[in-house]
Amino acid sequence: MSHENSPKRATSVTEPGCDSALPKLPNELMTVAQVCSEYNIGRTTLYEALSRQSLKAKVVGKRGTRIRRGDIEYWIEHLPDYKPRTGADANERRQF
Repeated sequence: MSHENSPKRATSVTEPGCDSALPKLPNELMTVAQVCSEYNIGRTTLYEALSRQSLKAKVVGKRGTRIRRGDIEYWIEHLPDYKPRTGADANERRQF
């Protein structure tokens, strides 16, 4: 049987090997695992943000926590900037 005439399966933007040129829609719902993997965020950090309500999520079914891509990107954009410690503060932590 030839696969030349069979319909091609559509790929999602989160599937490995997909075309990176596909648009990432702000209303796209992502699982916790997808968010952690794509944005390199720890699961505990993500759930802490949800507990503090600094990040919104939806529940799909009984156990399906989903986060809108736009919400996660907004949350990341509004995280505080990293400020390196200087002077006495920096030396205070160097206790080997």
